[in-house]
Amino acid sequence: MEQQNKNSFFVLGLPRSRTSWMANFLTYTDTFCYHEALRMCKSISDLKNLLNNHDEKYVGNSDCALVPFIDELLDEFPNSKLLLIERKPNDVVESLLNFQLTDNYEKTERWINMLQKKIKYIKKNYPVKCVKLNEINDINVCKEIWEYLLPQLPFNEQRWYFLDDLYVNVMMGKTFFKTQKDSLHIKFNKIIIDN
Repeated sequence: MEQQNKNSFFVLGLPRSRTSWMANFLTYTDTFCYHEALRMCKSISDLKNLLNNHDEKYVGNSDCALVPFIDELLDEFPNSKLLLIERKPNDVVESLLNFQLTDNYEKTERWINMLQKKIKYIKKNYPVKCVKLNEINDINVCKEIWEYLLPQLPFNEQRWYFLDDLYVNVMMGKTFFKTQKDSLHIKFNKIIIDN
């Protein structure tokens, strides 16, 4: 295995758990955080190459599609730090329906419950910092996240206040075309169709 030369981190969670906001929050000065980088990767090795291609000291990916690939991810990134944003599965299903990202309640509920089981597996088997979705609105919790993932970088309080009012909502139809045809994100979305 090729040596990891970056301080890597990953933000996990169910869909609709502010992973886009977190990627923005964690991209500043000497840190860069992708949002849904698996859209550009055919494998976890591709993700490793993508992350190692940055000059920043800390590089990460904030992506709900990482959840099913956690074992493979941590084989490639054994020293990385994990942050898990926790959101109630029922709230996730409702959010997906409200944003018209799905119209099949039963299939979506099965998919989210399957991901939730994998999240329980992650919490049981890997060191992970967990925060609840509503806690992200607390500056002290965000400072803890920052210090955990980016321990040698100073926290910028002014930037946090700026971003605190920013809510990012992405409609799948507008971003799906940017996804590489055989990417891990496609494999992640296929789980929905197959269930």
